[in-house]
Amino acid sequence: MVLSYKAVIGAILRATADPVPVDPAKTGMAWRGTATDLVLVDAEGKTFTVPLEAFGFNLPSDLLRRDHTYHLSGDLGQKSTGEAFIKHSELTQSKICSSAPDHESIAGKTTMSAIGKVVNVSLDNDNEDEEFHLTVEAEHEGFDPRGNKSVSFEIIYRFGYFTPALKEARYIKKGSSVYFQGTLVSQDPQSKRFIVQVMQHAEIAVTEDGEDVAHGNVVKGNVVWVE
Repeated sequence: MVLSYKAVIGAILRATADPVPVDPAKTGMAWRGTATDLVLVDAEGKTFTVPLEAFGFNLPSDLLRRDHTYHLSGDLGQKSTGEAFIKHSELTQSKICSSAPDHESIAGKTTMSAIGKVVNVSLDNDNEDEEFHLTVEAEHEGFDPRGNKSVSFEIIYRFGYFTPALKEARYIKKGSSVYFQGTLVSQDPQSKRFIVQVMQHAEIAVTEDGEDVAHGNVVKGNVVWVE
């Protein structure tokens, strides 16, 4: 079985411009990109926004409207330049209101569900309680409709007080495939990688014949929860 290292988010976004066709020659069901703002929280707890282009594969009647607020769900992607985007459709978009949302109420609350390939693992006790906290950097893949090509990007997963006992996290190592669920809270100012607060995690292991396996037992489905 070939794993798909997708990252799916659900976010409240404000459209800040009119939709722009990816291919102007296509006027029916087609990709169109709309500029939106994603609201995050910095290390000091202050809110800030980053641009997030919303690529919708929609009919003209279902386009996002400038100065309207929506809840969008779909694949997250990020180019090598740091530019990020979400892919959605009429099935995964909901209009909320025409007024601008209060940043304090939505900052850092974008939900994320993802399967990532681990590229780095670290533990630190730099917090005020001097407890060891786990941080994982994982690679994901996406498809850029405007560039018409696949992209790979990394996300920083911080476990914080959700850090598991070491015996429960032995599978989290370089090269392993891990399921993450949490909230997209911030972005690293230097690397532009997004930062996720992990709330749940799971081991994903695949045998040579394509069956999912965990702790020596073959299981149905991809996810094995680690309590």
